[in-house]
Amino acid sequence: MALAWRGIALGSPVLSAALLLAAPALGSGDPIAGPTYVDERGGTPTEQERFFAGRVGVVLVTGTDGMLFANWRLLHELPVGSVAGARLARKCCDFQAYGVENKGAARWVEARKLVPGGAALDEYIRVGRMSADYVYVPTCLSDAFDTAATTLTDRVRRYGADSPGVQAWLRAQNSVFEACGGDAGSLTPIPVDAPEWLRKDHDYQQAAFALYSRRFDEAAQRFRAISQDPASPWRSYGLYLVARSLFNAAIDPPNPDRFAATRAAAEAVLAAPTEVFGKNAARSILRALDYREHPAQLLLQLDRELTAGTLPDDVDVALRDYVTLQPGGAPEPDLADWMRTMRSETLSPSLPFANDPWLIALGLDAIVDAVLTVPVETPAERARRRWTESGDAAWLVAALAVTRTGDPHAAALAADAARVKPDNPAWLTAQYHRFRLTLDTENPADLRRGIDALLARRDLTRSDRNLFLGLRTQVAADPADLIRAALREPYCRDLVPRPCTSIYDPTGDITLGNGPGGLLGFGEDARAIIDRMPLTMRAAVARDRTLPPELRLDVALTSFARAVALRDDGIADQMAGDLVLLLPQLRADWQRIVASRGSAKRYAQLFAMAKLPGLRPDLASYYRPRGTVRQFGGYWTRWTTLPPGAATSDAGVPAASSYAADGISGRHDDALDMGQGEDDLVCRGKCGAGGRPVHLPPFVAGAQARATAERGRYQAEGRYLDNETETYPAGTVFLWDELLDHARANPTDPRSPEALYWLIRIGRWGGNYNHMSKRAFQLLHRRYPGSVWAKRSPYHYD
Repeated sequence: MALAWRGIALGSPVLSAALLLAAPALGSGDPIAGPTYVDERGGTPTEQERFFAGRVGVVLVTGTDGMLFANWRLLHELPVGSVAGARLARKCCDFQAYGVENKGAARWVEARKLVPGGAALDEYIRVGRMSADYVYVPTCLSDAFDTAATTLTDRVRRYGADSPGVQAWLRAQNSVFEACGGDAGSLTPIPVDAPEWLRKDHDYQQAAFALYSRRFDEAAQRFRAISQDPASPWRSYGLYLVARSLFNAAIDPPNPDRFAATRAAAEAVLAAPTEVFGKNAARSILRALDYREHPAQLLLQLDRELTAGTLPDDVDVALRDYVTLQPGGAPEPDLADWMRTMRSETLSPSLPFANDPWLIALGLDAIVDAVLTVPVETPAERARRRWTESGDAAWLVAALAVTRTGDPHAAALAADAARVKPDNPAWLTAQYHRFRLTLDTENPADLRRGIDALLARRDLTRSDRNLFLGLRTQVAADPADLIRAALREPYCRDLVPRPCTSIYDPTGDITLGNGPGGLLGFGEDARAIIDRMPLTMRAAVARDRTLPPELRLDVALTSFARAVALRDDGIADQMAGDLVLLLPQLRADWQRIVASRGSAKRYAQLFAMAKLPGLRPDLASYYRPRGTVRQFGGYWTRWTTLPPGAATSDAGVPAASSYAADGISGRHDDALDMGQGEDDLVCRGKCGAGGRPVHLPPFVAGAQARATAERGRYQAEGRYLDNETETYPAGTVFLWDELLDHARANPTDPRSPEALYWLIRIGRWGGNYNHMSKRAFQLLHRRYPGSVWAKRSPYHYD
């Protein structure tokens, strides 16, 4: 009832013209919760506040349109401010941002309890319906329920909760809200002797019911009658709701014949006395009509509003319309051109005859435009041309953002970036891309000095600092220097970035450690570099006590696995000795490894590995053990090794994309979905399509021959290989076969029944080969039938 129409109207929240013309889907639009090193929404509230006040960091391209637009304004020294900034930081017209899901409906459910019997009514209220393409479309927004609750409270106060009139009012209002989620049949009638107040309210309920039931012409007729009724308490809302009803009829489905009547109704609201509700909403309806009927003119109007010295109050709504409008054959405004270029969207001119009215009438204009329009410039070419023509630093930022390492124009652009003055808002972005583009060509010592000077600044956001640390890691002088740059402070976020409070990533993998000042993690670039180190260098990193213990555990375990595969007992013992404290759940196993000799040491090594399903030789695919031994997560893999002197296999390093699988800075990003930034482990495409592959520091690059030779001697293969067709190099040894052979050869060893138990599980969950699970099962039940390990293994999985 009372104001229930606002759930479908342009009251609060106001929707953009684009969303008015296409029913908006419900969804937060936010990335998954979890840690990230570079936050494209501006970082913490304090960092956002500083940004909107004018402090520009490294410009990111994958955040909201609002954040990218705010960067454009600030690069041109135009103000944004905290009020407009708060609207720009969120996704425009996002219904969850307005709390549509349950807050208003919950208040309404609570208000119904004021009336006897109201508490017994169904508490679940569908606030929207599924569209034809299975998208959930909100119908009744939160304020509709808020207003109904307020009205019910007022009617109870005036007439009493037990009065027949209030009872009838509540029954009718429940019918109104049933229409939000679909066909609600008919509105519950009121008594023939109903009081006048109830009759007037019921007139409004009937109109709202028709609107929610999508009987738009009937709704317009009823609202018009209300607007002409001096005795109706809802008279001031009637004119607007006539326009709103006609608008719904005009656009769902689109019916240009209805546009004129809708425009006239909206203009009538603007011409009405000031007490008439909905003037701002009526302007939004007119803008929505212009969006369809006069897009080129509307685009220019919005461009003037968005590039003016003062931003409009509904800046997020205006921007949503702006970025979804096409230029329609006219030159694209500078702002729109820049935003599309920053996002590396292909820019194509529209052919004039594609806008011919005859083609439009036949619905062929879009087809002609799509078939005959030919791109004339790539985003990189366009950005360079605009930078050269205009000298506008915003276009230098665009050119840098879309230029990849090794591009023939990279050196010239890096030189242009070096000439940007520190007082220019584009300076920090220019410095980031300048260093990114010259990592392969500049002297590493000079790069270290330049990046260190930037890192000494106290005004960097956490995102900016992590970006420059990512570059600094790739020119590190030695392992200790690398570790200092490799450790990054993450953001954690739900709806807003916040400090991280747990080392456990809610997306599943565990990536952080407890540093002296808070949680720290390895940057993805650092993890890739560590994985590309030879074993001795990697083991030295694992023993560096400046690392948080959790990160030492990660490097030590993966290095231990490599050492076992390479039969390097010296490093295996070093890692096992450290793991006594780093992974005390296996304390006895680590101690036994260190104390054993010969074949007993090998048995102890493999026995420990069998208890670690997430163990891998690389951080890219490793899963940190958590909880008790039986709770350790992950899947076992099929470990193989080659003896010394055997011809090595052609084993490649993990792909860059595999380092994003832990949820940090990567997989959820739109940039990755578009194929951008796949090899950019520092910014993950958030800084633009330019990116760069990982650059190994000189001390790591110089050890690549040794690292490659080692990698060729072991494999930790996935669990879904085809056993019938796979082939292995001559001399290949399967580590789980080794463990089975040790258990068979040591029948009195108390570990052997447990080893067989683990081998059965390995066969079930990933590492099976040559009926290993069955062989272990048969040996366990033949040799140790009464053991607890046999009782825990009633089946094999082969």
